[in-house]
Amino acid sequence: FYIDHHNPGDIPISNNLISIIDTYPTNCTSLLANQCLKGAFQSWAIAAAFGDNLSVKATSMADKAGLKHKEILALKRLGELVNYNAYGYHIDDLHFKPEYIFTQCMRHNSALNFTQSNQDILNQLEQGFNDDLAKAKQAEQIGYGIYVLENAAWARRISGMFGNWLVGEKPSQAFAILTKTKGGFRVSIRSPQNQPVGADKLALQFDSGGGRPKAAGINFLAKENLQDFISAFEKSFEPSLF
Repeated sequence: FYIDHHNPGDIPISNNLISIIDTYPTNCTSLLANQCLKGAFQSWAIAAAFGDNLSVKATSMADKAGLKHKEILALKRLGELVNYNAYGYHIDDLHFKPEYIFTQCMRHNSALNFTQSNQDILNQLEQGFNDDLAKAKQAEQIGYGIYVLENAAWARRISGMFGNWLVGEKPSQAFAILTKTKGGFRVSIRSPQNQPVGADKLALQFDSGGGRPKAAGINFLAKENLQDFISAFEKSFEPSLF
């Protein structure tokens, strides 16, 4: 039983596989799971949607659920910070091991209960997020909408959320975040927020690329392929979108 919102390629046909795949830009895996569970743990789905940069959808769900403004802000903070803690090349890059966060989450049917009981975790993640984002804002720009981060743990942690922040600041522009690694880069791509399509098609032009229309990535882009990527990025996102 497999749920995903990323481009899966060819899905195997098997009696042993049930797949729920939806790459529509306003959907994400947590929302698909929420549908399967008929809203049994909806606060977690709302938090996760915030973390996946689907603020409009998440806020709409929260409003319909009758949540108060401070509760919505708490779920937004939770989703974004847990998502931030998911980025890294190695476990040591992260502030907390994912299995530790998972076990803490599993203790609470309500995401709001988690936020009330784990302020120490959230405060540490928030401090790390703010510090890393401040460094990312000073990143080298090598093309319109293309930024390069250094080969460091802070850069690996913030790469995805930096892309989300950029499209929030300039919703009509596409962005690519290239984080240096040995022999090349890891790439995070964000389609324009106002027209959230194209990121996956761009990423799939390169080995180890994948994702969804709104956001995608390339696990490894060799240095010698950098110019090819820049050209493909510019071709994928017409100047009118900038």
